[in-house]
Amino acid sequence: KQLLLNWEETKTDIKKDIYIAYRDMLYKMKSLELAELELESAAEQYRQMEVNHSLGFITDDTLDAAGMGLIQAENAVVEARRDYYDVIDKIEQAAGVGPGYTNGGFGL
Repeated sequence: KQLLLNWEETKTDIKKDIYIAYRDMLYKMKSLELAELELESAAEQYRQMEVNHSLGFITDDTLDAAGMGLIQAENAVVEARRDYYDVIDKIEQAAGVGPGYTNGGFGL
């Protein structure tokens, strides 16, 4: 009877871990989408700055600042993507599926 109780408790803990990881995944997915939109905006701003620079309307320093903004936006996408993949890995680990697992999970 204790073994059955422990099994039910384990299943509940696993389900909770999966739920929390899924909620986190949705948040990370939205963060990634936002980072990608910010990257598109930074890239467009940099293109506009390049045109203005070629016409002599802005200085090298201003163009460099826009370039740094673009690099920061690219880094933000990389970090957001890493966070998103990390949380997917947590879901797979909690469910017992994915790379490194040969079974179909815990039958939840």
